Order: sequence, then C-alpha cells, then structure tokens
Amino acid sequence: MTVDLCIEGLGKTFIKGKEAFTAVRGVSLHVAAGELVTFLGPSGCGKTTILRMVAGFETPSEGSITVGGRDVTTLPVHMRGIGFVFQNYALFPHMSIFENVAYGLRAAKTDETEITRRVAEALELVGLRKVESRFPNQLSGGEQQRVALARVLVLQPKLLLMDEPLSNLDAKLRLHMRTEIRRIQQHLEITCLYVTHDQKEALTLSDRVMVVNKGRVEQIGTPFDLYAAPKSLFVADFIGQANILPARIVALSGDKAEIDLLGKPFSFRFVPGSGPERAGNGSVVLRPENIVLTPHGSGRLDATVRHRFFVGDHMEYDVSLADGQVIAAFVPYSPGMALFEPGQRVHLDFSDNAPVVLFQEKAGV
Repeated sequence: MTVDLCIEGLGKTFIKGKEAFTAVRGVSLHVAAGELVTFLGPSGCGKTTILRMVAGFETPSEGSITVGGRDVTTLPVHMRGIGFVFQNYALFPHMSIFENVAYGLRAAKTDETEITRRVAEALELVGLRKVESRFPNQLSGGEQQRVALARVLVLQPKLLLMDEPLSNLDAKLRLHMRTEIRRIQQHLEITCLYVTHDQKEALTLSDRVMVVNKGRVEQIGTPFDLYAAPKSLFVADFIGQANILPARIVALSGDKAEIDLLGKPFSFRFVPGSGPERAGNGSVVLRPENIVLTPHGSGRLDATVRHRFFVGDHMEYDVSLADGQVIAAFVPYSPGMALFEPGQRVHLDFSDNAPVVLFQEKAGV
C-alpha cells in the first residue's frame, strides 16, 4: 500500500564533548503517496541526515515524522516499513544473488514458496532474469545496483529511501539506471525519497525537488519551476548554470521589474518570494543557453570574447561585459555555424522572458 510522508519542523543537532553542531534545522515537507521527491544540495548540506532520520538511523532533536498518518519519529528502523538503498551496494559477497535478495524475507521467516516467488518477481522487475545462481563479483556495477534495489523491493516497503545510489557508476550507466529507477518507482507507485548532489539526476528523476543548503530548505518545487523561477541566488546558481548580474531595481509594474543593468534600462519578470518586493539592489539571473551572440552592433549588451570551448553539442564562450564581469554563453552546434574568436567584440541578445530578477543582492556587490 502506497503511503504519504509528512515531515514537520525536523532538526538535528550533534553534540561532541562541549561542542554542538546543528546539521538540520526547521525542515518541513509533505510527500504525496506515490510521489518521488529528491533532496538536492552540496556535500555536507544535511540532505543525508534528513533521510537517515526518516529511516530511523538517526533520532531527530526536534520535529516529527509521519508515514501514512502514523507517527514514526521514535520508532526503531524495523518497525517503520521503510526500504533503504545505500550508496554502497552492501551485497553479501559469499551469497548468491538469490540469497542476497531473499535475505530480508528469510529474516522475517517467510514461507519458502513465497520467497521463491517474490525473489523471482523482484529480479524480473529490475531486469535481472536468470542470475539467481551467480555471485556479486560476477556482475557489473550496474547489475549489482539492481540487485541492491531488488533486495529492498522484495520486502514490499511502504516508503523507499535512496541515498546517492548511482554515485559509484560511470556516466553512461548512471544515465541508464536513473531511467530504470524512475520506471520502477512509477510502475510500483511507491513513495520515494532520493538523495543526490547531481542536479541532472534530480531534474530528470523527480516529481519535486527539495534544495537543501546548510541544513535548511532553500526551495521546494518541480524541476521546471526551480530552473525557471529560482527564489534564491543559491538555487539559481546550483540548479543548472547561471550568470548572476548585479542590477538596480527601479520600479515594479505588474509581474515585471524595471531595472538598470550596466547603465541600460530593461523590463524583466521577477520571482515572487525571492525577497522584499521593492526598489533597491537586486540581481538578474540569465542562463547561458538563453544568450544569443551576435556581431558587434546588433544586440543588447556589449561584450568581448575571452575564451571559446567546443564541448560537442554546443560551443561555450566566456565573454566579458562592459564592467569587466565575465559570464558564459552557450551556442548550440550546427553545421557551418559562425565562430567568434577570443578578443572579438560581440553583442549579447536575449528575449525579454529569458532573464529573471531576484530581490537579492549578490554577495560582494
């Protein structure tokens, strides 16, 4: 049975000797039944600590955790009905794949016929038929990850937790496995929390993403909303790549902010909730892929090409603006495309809807 999850005011403080360190503070989140929510943030931001509190491996210092309407805040791990897929696969090397997957069922004294049936179903689900008699060292890294997932799914958990499960795989296999994890999660309609520091992984897997920074929630939203309307400079910079330009907010009109950017007037959309909505210093977020480079004299902002990098599907340019700030511009590859040389003067062009204004000033500006 699929269940929802409710986290309210969750906090965790670690105490060592006379020192106290607060790793998580004031985290609240409701996950609907069958939803996959990813915790995204840099290393050490607290996302794994949140996951471990939900699992029962850590006891919260404050707050509550409710699964399917049942308060599990102080319940031991084995009474929560939760499955946990670890970063390291933690397979038993001396056991066959069948016995690895069956381990939890045997611990629960499940009938042997039922064990055989459920192990076969779990391995079928993760695309590993006819490997029951093999051992972990006879499988590839991706196959071992599938076994680790099957070992959890065979227990039919109400809630699935995954802590950076793809971090040990190469880039191509990561891409394939995240597609498979999403397929399985949707097929089972299981509620899932997923931890990663890989933004592309979070964007492609998730129904919603919770961005965590220094133990606090920066923003919760769909991948598209986080990318198109970040509510903080941290989210703007962490989700995708962003050019963040200092600007003076002159006035507000409807959903547009009249701004002064590099001495020129512009009218761009602003992000509600990104700070006090009033005139003053703020920032403009402009994604590199939304910039069009044109020959000098036919765009909105003057710039000079500093560096050029070809990365396959697009050309990356570093360009310096009139105030000396260096920003990035991505130009999609096409046969016969025009190339701009380092030192060449160019103009930057973009649509009115491409940049967004945040009511936050970039540090040091």
